[in-house]
Amino acid sequence: VKVVDPSFEGFKKAMSDLGYIEGRNVVYEYQNANADPKKVAELAKNFVDQGVDLMYAMTFPSTKAALDATIAGGRQDIPVVFAHASNPVEGGIIENYQSSGNNLTGVAADIAGLTPKKLEILKRVNPNLTRLGVFVVLDDKTPSQGLTMTSLRENTPQFGITLVEYPIRSLPGPEFAAEVQRAADSINFGDVEAMFHPPGVIDSKETQQIDAELGNRLGIPVTFVTPQTLALGGLFVYSHDFFAVGEQAAVFADKIFQGARPADIPIEVPQKNVLTVSTRNAQQLGIIIPPDLLEIAERWD
Repeated sequence: VKVVDPSFEGFKKAMSDLGYIEGRNVVYEYQNANADPKKVAELAKNFVDQGVDLMYAMTFPSTKAALDATIAGGRQDIPVVFAHASNPVEGGIIENYQSSGNNLTGVAADIAGLTPKKLEILKRVNPNLTRLGVFVVLDDKTPSQGLTMTSLRENTPQFGITLVEYPIRSLPGPEFAAEVQRAADSINFGDVEAMFHPPGVIDSKETQQIDAELGNRLGIPVTFVTPQTLALGGLFVYSHDFFAVGEQAAVFADKIFQGARPADIPIEVPQKNVLTVSTRNAQQLGIIIPPDLLEIAERWD
């Protein structure tokens, strides 16, 4: 199965550059829980039960699950390298950026910190934007959603935007996608002029698809968390460079394989942010992307 995950592909590329040849001196087992908390906990436990040499976790929930699984299994000797673990100190999984204080290390994302720039881009795409919609999972405890919503509430007034929140009361499970779909179906033309898809448990393939279809139905831009989501729809993503973060995380894995303890390797932050736009989706939506934005953007198409 071809894995389309820039963080993982970047990780493998850098590991290869460092001398780790897949099938010869390193074996990868890729698993995706698709934002399901129960599934990610199950996968982490399976990795611990297998006694893997290292776990590479590409989100905050997967990092938290990996930490919890190593504690529960009495296997804190298994190192965990994370990428895109948003706000890990606030989330309580590390002590500080100088030392995790446990078996974790890696690259800490700040997705919430990108929010003002996303609002600026939305406003440049549509200077008349005044109403921005967002689905909010009320019981989502991941720091990325909470901090993003705080940033949205604080910054939208500065752009002359009213934030329209659509509460989602269930968590990932049988009812979750159905509730998001009902919320999307309740939104009519003119209710909002753009949608902001936040990080957290809402960021699953099913709910991404719902948001993308909503944007298509209303002819409005949707901004997502990860570039690959543009294959489903939406207009743009402003994010950390996921491939580069994967490359950055590989250096941590190499240091650990060379004998370093995770707690002795300081946490880093992403070194590059990128704007990714879909000109194909823009054309389908009838949206004209300002030329100056296209000049600095990477094109998903």
